[in-house]
Amino acid sequence: MRRGTGRRAMAYAAVVVGLALSGCSSGGGESADESAAPTVTQTVTETASPTETSTSPTTQTPSGSITPTAGAPAVDGPVVAQDQLSSPSGNIWCSLEYGIECEVKESSYQPLPKPADCRLDWADNQFRVDRSTGARGICRGDVTFTEQPPELTYGTTSVVGDRACQSTETAMTCWDTGSGHGFRVSRDDYQLF
Repeated sequence: MRRGTGRRAMAYAAVVVGLALSGCSSGGGESADESAAPTVTQTVTETASPTETSTSPTTQTPSGSITPTAGAPAVDGPVVAQDQLSSPSGNIWCSLEYGIECEVKESSYQPLPKPADCRLDWADNQFRVDRSTGARGICRGDVTFTEQPPELTYGTTSVVGDRACQSTETAMTCWDTGSGHGFRVSRDDYQLF
């Protein structure tokens, strides 16, 4: 039974009983007080029309959550919600699943030395973002990717929560839409912002 159907049935029964009682009161089939019927009808109308809430899922447009920031690119192309992605060339793989991380498979920039306090694997070809900075290099004991993620076509931006990456022919730019911090990476160079 749909929600509200029981109330409608009770309201209908109240109208029938109310009309039957009002018809009996004057003896001639009509109400002694003509103004009583509209009051019953008005009450029934309010009871018989309960507001039902929709339970169907709503779709949020990711582009509505993008706030332009100093280093972030303008978003004027298609917007998708893809939490794992790669550049069409296959050289840059990114994850927006639990934060913002990208791995550049082949690059021409100089390697960063492993920090003395890193007791795990040093991945200087990886970039990350948190609310306070964009950074190169991750000290980690796990892997972000086990296989190449789906392609994010050039000109498309993926937005997942407050995390975004935009693919262009020259670079992949990823940023936190709340703080504005991020990075721009390509095979030849990178920029942190």
